[in-house]
Amino acid sequence: MSRYAPVTPWRPIGAVVATLGIIVLSYVVAMALAPAFARHIMTPPGQLAALFVSQAAMGLGGWWLAGTRGGDRRVVLALAPMQISVRAAALSIVGMFLVIATYQAIRYFGLGHDIFADMQAMMPLFSGWFWPLTFLLVAVVAPVAEEVLFRGFLQSAFARSPQLFWVGVVVTTLIWTALHVQYKWPALLLVVLMGLSFSWMLRWSGSLRLPIIAHMANNTVASLHVLLFMKA
Repeated sequence: MSRYAPVTPWRPIGAVVATLGIIVLSYVVAMALAPAFARHIMTPPGQLAALFVSQAAMGLGGWWLAGTRGGDRRVVLALAPMQISVRAAALSIVGMFLVIATYQAIRYFGLGHDIFADMQAMMPLFSGWFWPLTFLLVAVVAPVAEEVLFRGFLQSAFARSPQLFWVGVVVTTLIWTALHVQYKWPALLLVVLMGLSFSWMLRWSGSLRLPIIAHMANNTVASLHVLLFMKA
């Protein structure tokens, strides 16, 4: 059952082009401004600054696009309260974690993968004096920004037609997954599964609030794992 019914002036192709434009612009702005916060972009503080700027730019870009062409941001982004109970929302998040745990168990016990290998790159960002800012970025800023741009703005353009909704799910998930291209393919497949889960939550609950909360929950657990078990 779909409770998701956004009203947007954007059509799919235009929304895809606009989303890609915001992504490119966010990285350009990040690379231009990050050195102002650190001596060199490749230092951990410089990387953190670049990530903060790029994520903030993506979120603000999605928010801005949703209000253009006469769109009502609250309606376009489906920011109304969830149309399901708190219990149902909580169970859906638990279900997401069960899917993640099952997939990771198959990788670890069945295939012998190091399921934490792709998280090694984040360790320097959690090891310095600035680790609280990293936690804020990963657990709060990134989930909100990415959901606003992808499941909020971009997905709404495909939801104009029930038939195109699932096309939008595929397109949105693929573009979002491309942002994580630094991961190896098993981790990228996990990102795909999460993207599909967030889109399903959006459709089921009728609100972007549930995907945002689920995304924040997942990133918070991952961040705590790095802090408690991987931090040097």
